[in-house]
Amino acid sequence: MASYIVRDINAVTKRMEAEMKVIETKLGRKVEFSEYAAISMNAIIERAKKEKTISLEDQHLIGAMMGYMLHDAYCQSRKLDKPNEQGLANNPREKKLTDPMDAEFVQEVLDGKIPQSATLYVKDGVVCMDIANTDFVHLSPYWKKDNYMAGKTAARSVITCWDGLTHENPEVQKFVTIAVANGIHEAWISRDNVYYDEYQGQIFTNQELDTAYIYLPDDEKDKDLEHLVMAKSVIGKLCKSLTQAKEDEKKTDGPATAAPEDAAEAKPETPADEPDETEPGE
Repeated sequence: MASYIVRDINAVTKRMEAEMKVIETKLGRKVEFSEYAAISMNAIIERAKKEKTISLEDQHLIGAMMGYMLHDAYCQSRKLDKPNEQGLANNPREKKLTDPMDAEFVQEVLDGKIPQSATLYVKDGVVCMDIANTDFVHLSPYWKKDNYMAGKTAARSVITCWDGLTHENPEVQKFVTIAVANGIHEAWISRDNVYYDEYQGQIFTNQELDTAYIYLPDDEKDKDLEHLVMAKSVIGKLCKSLTQAKEDEKKTDGPATAAPEDAAEAKPETPADEPDETEPGE
């Protein structure tokens, strides 16, 4: 499982970096992530409209973009009034890179392939990272994982439940929103509610959060809703375009209707007492 996630994370991170370089080369200047995300999302929309679906590769990319934004929001929450003595903009959050998922990353740091810095260093023989002052792209695989998986979960939920989330009936919207938020929370429980504290050397479980979304404290509900709201803002245009493309296809390729004068002569190919074995939609 871990190797599968690391493979996906490394692949999508390299794709993001490569696409940003291409965009910067075309524009002849450096671009911020928000600008890259907007350009990349427009390209995803065009592909989805053409293919009438969102490819797995693009779903991974959307998850990574969401992960970047979620991590950036976390970093912004630790913003200092002014940079500290080391020139760091955010209140540092040191993490030891001891998870097996980071083994290859750690070895590259120790071998000098990944340079050390004020936010990536060796302390008491252990490679450490200040995750609050490191952007998503440069996090180790383990510390990318949660935001990446959270981003993918929220994005897939919004794509799957878009019709319900935007339903004209407010009660339907409310019901689907709660259902999606619950799914986001349950996915978090499966990933992170049991964790190992490397400083205390103990495994912890947050019993208060190990429950359904509707029983959570309001501040915890807000966290799941924030993921949902962010996903809707990021991929709302994509969902609308995909829905419109499918509706246009139905209008263009819909079954022909028999002319009124021929209706009386039209006979069903399948007798009424024999079931049609054709699959629906074929």
